[in-house]
Amino acid sequence: MTNENLYFLKVDLLSSDIEYLRQITRRVKDIANVGEFNDDFHLTVENSLYCPRKSIRNNLDTWLEMNSQFKFTLDSVDSFLSRTAGIIYLTSSSSEETDRMSDFHYGIHELIKSTNPNKQNNYRYIPHITLLREVPTERVSQLIDIFLQELVPFTINISEVTIRETKANGQETTTRHQLGGN
Repeated sequence: MTNENLYFLKVDLLSSDIEYLRQITRRVKDIANVGEFNDDFHLTVENSLYCPRKSIRNNLDTWLEMNSQFKFTLDSVDSFLSRTAGIIYLTSSSSEETDRMSDFHYGIHELIKSTNPNKQNNYRYIPHITLLREVPTERVSQLIDIFLQELVPFTINISEVTIRETKANGQETTTRHQLGGN
């Protein structure tokens, strides 16, 4: 794996959206007094993708330019659960928007597989923004209800993807890539 770099792809939010999420997350955490506050609000496109640099750099810019900008409405709250704790996240209730974001995610995997056939995607992608971590499982549904009472839905424009590349020596670079036009 020494010739492979680690890639993390995300959609950054507007500062006003980040501040809004900070406010409602703080209110919910203050009410419930549980969970770890997440302050790095973003929409994850791909987390922990290992591949050779040429697999991603030779094709990714072209692929992103071929994809039109699109909207993603954040209006639903859900959770990922383990036996002891949960993660509460914000997502879209629109199957059309969720499918579009999932297609975007899986398209990146197809791109990587075309140059590196050994790469597999063995999980179901759920587009989301993490709100709280380490929530005791018995409190998750209560916190989801509180978030839903506090939440005013908003829409983000998916027009740019931020890519963080970590090389084997630990050196990190971050670049932004524009999606094609409408």
